[in-house]
Amino acid sequence: MIFLGNNSGTAPANIFGPFNFYPVINTIGGGATVSHTSTGNLLFYFNKGDLYDRNYTPMPNGKAVSADTTGNTTQGSCIVPVVRDPKKFYVFTLGGANGLLAYSVVDTALRSGLGDVVPGQKFIKIDSGFSEAMTVTEGCKGYWLIVYNKLNASFYSYKITSSGIDFNPVVSAATYPQPPGSVVSIKISPDRRLLGLAAMTGSFVAMHDFNTKTGSIINARLIDTGMSSAAGFYGCAFSPDSRRFYTTAFNKKDIYQYDLTQVTTNAVIASRNTVHHDTLAPGGMQLGPDGNVYVALINTQRVDRITNANDLFPGCVYGQDVPLNASSVVLWGLPQRVPRAIFQRADSAFVSVKDKVDCLNQSTVIHGPEGMAWYRWQDGSRSDSFVTNSSGVFWVTAYDGCAIFIDTISVGGYSSYENHTVRDSICPNKTLILFHYRDLDQTGASWHWNTGSTNDSLTISKPGKYWVIMNNKTCHTAIDTFDIKGIFTSYTLAPDTIICPADTINLLAGSFPNGTQIFWSSGDTGMVTKAYNSGNYLFDAVYHGCKISDSIGVAEYPTPKIELGDDTEICYGELMRLPVNDTSANDDKYIWQDGSTERSFTVAETGIYYVEVVGHCQIARDTVEITVNPCNIFFPSAFSPNGDGKNDIAHLMGDIANVKDFELHIFNRWGQEVYGGTDVYAGWDGTFKTKPAEMGAYYYYMKFRYRGKNEMKKGDITLIK
Repeated sequence: MIFLGNNSGTAPANIFGPFNFYPVINTIGGGATVSHTSTGNLLFYFNKGDLYDRNYTPMPNGKAVSADTTGNTTQGSCIVPVVRDPKKFYVFTLGGANGLLAYSVVDTALRSGLGDVVPGQKFIKIDSGFSEAMTVTEGCKGYWLIVYNKLNASFYSYKITSSGIDFNPVVSAATYPQPPGSVVSIKISPDRRLLGLAAMTGSFVAMHDFNTKTGSIINARLIDTGMSSAAGFYGCAFSPDSRRFYTTAFNKKDIYQYDLTQVTTNAVIASRNTVHHDTLAPGGMQLGPDGNVYVALINTQRVDRITNANDLFPGCVYGQDVPLNASSVVLWGLPQRVPRAIFQRADSAFVSVKDKVDCLNQSTVIHGPEGMAWYRWQDGSRSDSFVTNSSGVFWVTAYDGCAIFIDTISVGGYSSYENHTVRDSICPNKTLILFHYRDLDQTGASWHWNTGSTNDSLTISKPGKYWVIMNNKTCHTAIDTFDIKGIFTSYTLAPDTIICPADTINLLAGSFPNGTQIFWSSGDTGMVTKAYNSGNYLFDAVYHGCKISDSIGVAEYPTPKIELGDDTEICYGELMRLPVNDTSANDDKYIWQDGSTERSFTVAETGIYYVEVVGHCQIARDTVEITVNPCNIFFPSAFSPNGDGKNDIAHLMGDIANVKDFELHIFNRWGQEVYGGTDVYAGWDGTFKTKPAEMGAYYYYMKFRYRGKNEMKKGDITLIK
């Protein structure tokens, strides 16, 4: 079952037909549900800080399992199966003013199958300081839970295995031209190679490389920066084949598609197409179990979907064809995907099932390895066992959720048996043909290799152990084992490097076994050659008759380029961050007009601003004039309650005479409300319990009616002394 928003939901079994609705969810962000993997029946769900069973009643121990009691967090909850325990689930929650990550454990066997939170495993706090982004994906032997820490601009990847949750996350720094703030969505691609991010604050879309083995997230690159005005990106989703990426632009009311098969980042940026423009603002996105991408249309009674999502626009089709009933309203979010259950086993690539020697024509049952997710026998059958009435060789392929296991079983009474071992070696990127032992009669013979091949020979390209079973019509069996060693298995290639224009550098090919000969494309021999300019320097390494061809890339430090943009105007009380465009290196030095050396400068007053960027080899400069003017209506991003009569109060500004039904709440990082009021002319004076509040970031949430239109705003405001 999938819940879609306020008082609405649908069963995935009906994804192509009539929709059944369940008026039980009441949340602004996406809820979380989990269903039985085979029947599709609801097991339990999370709603606005509490857990409910399949009968839509609260679990006795399921109250207050989240710091977010409003249901306002973008990706505020997700459900993850406990590894190797199909009855238990982790419920991860995220939210509150300080971005608190916590978890609880639900056992669906409790309360006669209705389920409840396990005593002592409720609302266990993990860490805080996170944005509203959270996602989960399968990893070898378990899962990765991924969140973004906005305090230190890093992704935190928590490993979940049969041993539980590893509370020491893999931390991957990910900095952007502007901090993404709190309102962020992240998704892992179906092939588990990429992590996509959509940020409303800063209005940008970023792509990263994800390593499912280590949990590390690297190579952050922007693929959209919101065009000339803030697009306000909110939701995101990958296509089923991981080759396309979709985002929703809240402010521009657009749905975009990006082609991730493009070779360069600039090409990905240029590939963006507008799949759909609506009169309503789009919110969350989610790839469904049917391969369609679903889109939440805020404050509507329908969910849109993109079919043929693998195809480039206009091949993908945007449809407004998922209506909800009259009492259901979709808000911002869609539910998180529940990952499949993991059956963990050892790392071995093969399993040993004992050969059976039975009388001919006797029914024999062969059992595959236990605890696998699926099985496939030589005849295509999918049971965990195989029944045969004759002798012969049988094999099974099985998958445990992490690795493929292959085994061959011999059944019958053969009159003779021979076993041979052959040792050989193979060069990298070369092939080797393996032949079975040929002394036995080949008449009517059959061959069964451990790779699944049934040919009388096997062509390989990698070292390892291979074996073949040969049976002939005279009931002779021979098993040949091939132990193939690799040459050039231990060496280190030198990394690419970077130089200033006109510099000369000595390039070292790398670290190779003694006796390795190096031949450079320049004609040099030996481990070292000189590089006089940028380019790829090719070389061949030859060792024991095996050759490796590689290259070392030499690049030049880029010319620092800084653009403060055109002279512009901003609203009174609004802050503008410079620069507008920055292609300088991360270690370039900055000097602003006031002597500060940060990479960015925040403008709040009218004036002329300039910066000098000192690169490795060159210097870049730019100047801009900023004019501060009054605007219609806005809420400041910072204020300074120091009694100087300037920005002492945090309150709504502009055309507030036309604001009705106003309500404002401000929270500190611990989730405590420091201010609440309904007077649009009043605001927070920077005190808490009659004492000056601490400097730092605070979270605000407000709703009001402006010129006949309902509005809701949320974000961060910084208290400066």
